[in-house]
Amino acid sequence: MFTNANTKWMIYKELELIPDSVPEPIRIYPPSTPSWFTKIWQKLVDALNANNEPKIWRTIEADGKAWWNVYDSNTGHTFYMASEEEVLIWLDQHYGIG
Repeated sequence: MFTNANTKWMIYKELELIPDSVPEPIRIYPPSTPSWFTKIWQKLVDALNANNEPKIWRTIEADGKAWWNVYDSNTGHTFYMASEEEVLIWLDQHYGIG
């Protein structure tokens, strides 16, 4: 029995699960340069999302002396306090929390 090339291709295509048509590849273009409005909007979003919470940590020296550090991100100042109670009072006075 004689089979032509087209028939062999059809059998091969079916066995190898080759689709009848191959979709055109999707072209992905790099994003365009942001407009002035987009740049301003992004700066505004960044400013509003800035973390304005105070940073608090405890420092203990080698000789055992300890104190609390409070960094106020709104003013850029660091405050040093002797006790946790002082930190809580400061937080209540400046942020209404504590």
